[in-house]
Amino acid sequence: MKYMTFNSSCACAGVANMLAVWGIDKEDREIALGMRLPYLFEKECNIYLGGPMLQSAKWFNLYLPSVGFSMTEQHLSREDVPSYLSTQKTAMMGVFLASQEKHAIVYQGRRGKHFLFWNNKWQHSDDPAQFCWTADELIRRLDQDVVVAGLQPVPVVPIADSSFQPLYQHSCQVLAELKEELRAFCETKHSRNEIGAALNTLFRPILLDGITMLELLQRWDLTEPLRDVQKELLKVRRIEGTVLLSERIDMGRLMEGIDAYIALIREKCDAV
Repeated sequence: MKYMTFNSSCACAGVANMLAVWGIDKEDREIALGMRLPYLFEKECNIYLGGPMLQSAKWFNLYLPSVGFSMTEQHLSREDVPSYLSTQKTAMMGVFLASQEKHAIVYQGRRGKHFLFWNNKWQHSDDPAQFCWTADELIRRLDQDVVVAGLQPVPVVPIADSSFQPLYQHSCQVLAELKEELRAFCETKHSRNEIGAALNTLFRPILLDGITMLELLQRWDLTEPLRDVQKELLKVRRIEGTVLLSERIDMGRLMEGIDAYIALIREKCDAV
């Protein structure tokens, strides 16, 4: 079984576990670096995404053909998932666990009426390594509409660095837009609930997933200022009432941190 080795990497670990079923030995960080994940950002449905949150076939297929596979996505109602899984060698989907947070698991096969899944987890965590559920137990843990990811063999296609250049350029634009939205948000008073909601839609790509990706690149010099701002932001979350974030967090460090990340991606783009 393959494990998570960096924050929020359950989807990357899931792809590693699916590849293992097909006899391909990869780790989550190999896949992330092969996708050039630390250099990619996107905005979808007014939500900024970066790093391990880029987890659809569009992104994984930047890497998978280099090892002879392509990710497929099947859109199903949750009632149809058990019968579909019964026809698959392996598959990955998101389920709701006890914490009510969605988590990627990988289908292993069946044991009688039960469906077996790998739990993409940290190696030394106390979470179970495997789930064994009946069809009804599985359905209760799914969204009404489910995307089930799978792998299909394809001819091996080496990764062409030049193909990433438009993605790098777009990522710089996304980060520049995120920077301005963050500035505007922080210069307006917001309630505790509004700040909490913005943590995922605005702050997460740079102050959580961005930090994780910089750590993957071992760019500790770029993580330090962002970590300082992250700590300040978490302290603000405990404050009741409306807050002007620009008075509570170091805006200079935040803006400089984003600029440094953009410069890192541009350097990668220029090297292609």
